[in-house]
Amino acid sequence: MSAIHTDVSPAGMVQAVEENLSAVCRLLYSHIPGAYYQEDPELICWATGLPHPVLNGATRARLTPENADARLEELIALFRKRGVPAMWWYDPSSQPTDLGARLEAHGFTRGKGMPGMALDLQKPQAPLALSPALAIRKVTDEATLRLWIGVLCRGYGLSEQIGESFFTACVQIGLGPDSPARHFLCTLDGEPAACASLCAGAGIGGIYNVATLPEARRQGCGALVTQACLDAAREDGYRVAILQASEMGEPVYRRLGFEEACRIETYFWGVPA
Repeated sequence: MSAIHTDVSPAGMVQAVEENLSAVCRLLYSHIPGAYYQEDPELICWATGLPHPVLNGATRARLTPENADARLEELIALFRKRGVPAMWWYDPSSQPTDLGARLEAHGFTRGKGMPGMALDLQKPQAPLALSPALAIRKVTDEATLRLWIGVLCRGYGLSEQIGESFFTACVQIGLGPDSPARHFLCTLDGEPAACASLCAGAGIGGIYNVATLPEARRQGCGALVTQACLDAAREDGYRVAILQASEMGEPVYRRLGFEEACRIETYFWGVPA
């Protein structure tokens, strides 16, 4: 286990967002069956072959002005060979400083981006006032994981093929209490309604895969399943939790105490306008 990240200064929170994102990309994309994954001091990149931009891409760019264009051309050749769209996660420390312009010159399109949010887990939180019809289940077996995958795929509009790859990766990573990725399922009146994951990396509790089924939205499911991740992170002794917020999820996370630490910009390749 990495040393616990304890720096809650503004710079420390930015570092937490960046380092946990890199750690989670390393964890997930090195376990998806058939995926190409490469990491060096200058770049993390992956190509799973699955037809979704998030599942093919790059992050943690620490390139030089002299080699940036060549590395971009290598990556685009990889995406072309695999016939997949891709997404570039552009964190605040990305180098060179004109990387965004270089990405666009190579055919990437800038997306909306998202706030990288962080929470000091030692700060007191107001209790959630939620319906007794809601409950949390920990995903500790393959049968519950199947339910969790079903919510993830419906919530994000993912294909069955992608769901099967996620299922296999989750099983390989592990479902036990010591796994670096633990998953939580929120039920509404006993039926699966929302999902989330706590992904440990770089001494930080990262929250990912938060999704709520359309018919269960605005009933507190997303807040409760996120809170379950936060409670687990506290129990494990983490000081900082982070996430990247969607437009729909950001108000929920702010109510839970998260604050924006930085912006994570996104650039897409091979995605129709």
